[in-house]
Amino acid sequence: MYNITTLQNANTVSDIFIFANSVSAGQAGDGGILFGLIIIAIYFILIMRLKKYDFDEAILAVSFACFVLSIFLVQAKLLNFIFILIFLTVTAGFAFYMYVVRR
Repeated sequence: MYNITTLQNANTVSDIFIFANSVSAGQAGDGGILFGLIIIAIYFILIMRLKKYDFDEAILAVSFACFVLSIFLVQAKLLNFIFILIFLTVTAGFAFYMYVVRR
């Protein structure tokens, strides 16, 4: 169980999210698991929302959107840098795939 009394300096909702993210970091260091799981959930939700388009186009759009979102979250120190690399790799991979297939 975590000591919630250390949350006394939280004045805004963002302070609560930062506290929860730092508590969930554990031994991982920079960035916690909270926003990592949130961005992965956003990724899959957006894929389901874009089902009406081709699968490769949906993956490319969602990967790019999550790439941009992860840049902002890493700058705010809420997310680990590896998420930028993962979404950049998926975006570049599907962009290359679409270039080769539709050529």
